[in-house]
Amino acid sequence: MSTQTPKGNIVANWDASYKGLNVTYSDASNSPADISNIFQHEAVCEDLKKYLESATAPKVVEIGCGGARTALFLSKQGFQVTCSDNSPEALRLARDNFEAVGAQGEFVADDLLNTKLAANSFDAVISFGLLEHFEDVQKVIQVASDVIRPGGIHAHVIIPKKFSTQTVANAAMFPLRLGKNLIANRKPWNTLVARSFRDFPHYENSYSHTEYMKFFENTGNEVLRCEAWDSLFPLISLPRPLGGIVARNFGKPIKKMMHKLYRQQSPAMHAISSGIYIVARKR
Repeated sequence: MSTQTPKGNIVANWDASYKGLNVTYSDASNSPADISNIFQHEAVCEDLKKYLESATAPKVVEIGCGGARTALFLSKQGFQVTCSDNSPEALRLARDNFEAVGAQGEFVADDLLNTKLAANSFDAVISFGLLEHFEDVQKVIQVASDVIRPGGIHAHVIIPKKFSTQTVANAAMFPLRLGKNLIANRKPWNTLVARSFRDFPHYENSYSHTEYMKFFENTGNEVLRCEAWDSLFPLISLPRPLGGIVARNFGKPIKKMMHKLYRQQSPAMHAISSGIYIVARKR
């Protein structure tokens, strides 16, 4: 990520978010969150194979990679993957994830707005929870488009700031988080309520799915899919012990629901879902 945007998207905040995390990649379905992660990996892999059918061992870069879990999954499926991020802690976590399962990948410290990634050097560029952290999204998409070859593919999950099922989940968890913060005497007090609702110190834009589609089209891309993801966020965000019980007893139905609900492009689903999944082809 860029060092910071005018709204304060600061690398130090991202380092703090990743610091202390160990291996975060798993093939196990021990919670609804795990099932959601696996669904994402498989859906992105399916789409890249579909739209890059002529490419052998496609070269993919995950920008703003964080722990690079989807890139890791793609590596295991025979893709050549590069993981880039401007946060040292994010790249450290990405490396830890890859090393834990013996996966192959390259890791690049990169400021996306001043990228050193070579133009036309990848078959696909992917990101998950990245584009919403920039004000000038069109500029970022243009940079991402520049690094893929003509005919290459974008696949991005975007989580803009909006009312959604994520808001409902945060409201439901607010009393518990507030109580924990009070018991733990977590200061400063002037931000206690906001942090108890959602402790997320990063800038987020509020662009709609139709605006994101226009950004991709304006930068020389054809939008192939624009789906509404994470309508099941309250289920995904269940606390780990309860989530584990739900996953053990209802794992298969949850995955079927994700396939049914997430892989559609209806305005009604976009209205309630927290995530946007866009696949686009560079002209």
